Amino acid sequence: MQIEAQSASPGPLRLRAPEVLQAIGARAVRQAVPLAPERQAELEGEAGRVLAALLAHEPEGGLAGCLDGALLPGRVRADVGLVEAGRLQRKFGDLEALPVFRALQGLRAELKARCMGGPAAARHWWDRLPWAARPLVETQAGADAPQRLRDALATLDHACESVRTELAGLELTRASLWDAMQQLAGAIHFAQVLDERLRIKVEVLRTSDAQRAGMLDADVLQPVRRDRQEMLAQQVLCTNCYFAIEVLKKTGQEVLAACAQIAALLQDGEGAQVQQALQALDAMEAFRAEAASAMAQNAAMLGELSSGRVLH
Repeated sequence: MQIEAQSASPGPLRLRAPEVLQAIGARAVRQAVPLAPERQAELEGEAGRVLAALLAHEPEGGLAGCLDGALLPGRVRADVGLVEAGRLQRKFGDLEALPVFRALQGLRAELKARCMGGPAAARHWWDRLPWAARPLVETQAGADAPQRLRDALATLDHACESVRTELAGLELTRASLWDAMQQLAGAIHFAQVLDERLRIKVEVLRTSDAQRAGMLDADVLQPVRRDRQEMLAQQVLCTNCYFAIEVLKKTGQEVLAACAQIAALLQDGEGAQVQQALQALDAMEAFRAEAASAMAQNAAMLGELSSGRVLH
């Protein structure tokens, strides 16, 4: 696949630095991952049925077994955020080493070598050559320079294709994360509703059946609260990973757009457009350093969340 060159004469390259993310806490996550009212009603009905079974008799499979059906989806997805956070941290850390940036650096070096000294110096060097040597030098320079430029652009094209592949993979990861976030949100809502309703029932039971109240508190209420806290921690991590993927996607799209603009400038490979391409490549080099700094901060934020601390 060829780098998509722009049809119009491109202007100065403008790059937007990647966003440095602020961690989204547990309270904000509840708004970031809303449940449809129908799904909330379904989960609340399920919590009511589980509560009735817990209060009426000893359920088959024990008290804890009675909860598994509703909490299992959240438990199954509980490690998704941790896994994806690790992957994203590596992607953030590898940004500067991406092949596309190495290809841009190679192209920049080739253009700088071609333009070194400027037109006046080149003319002076040419005037000092013996007449007999000029045809050979001219032939060699004419043969090598365009081929080196074509090779550098082909390397850049291949590197851009790897960026497109990475962007497609990020989109799949984002979809998987959203699915996990929805399942976690459902399990968290179920646990919260059951906690609120069961806590009231346990307090009432303490006056009439203290033993039963104590068993429900120890075997159901406390485990539900622990599960909910763990799932909430994972929901926080998943949500922050979701927004971190958006930053990576925007950065990749920004790089692809810049490469297309540079390729458009170098279609002819002569004159003022080469100087514009060099300016664009200089801007990309500054962007690379700025992006690496922002991504390092985002990686540190995900690393802190991965330690298990829930932000309120």
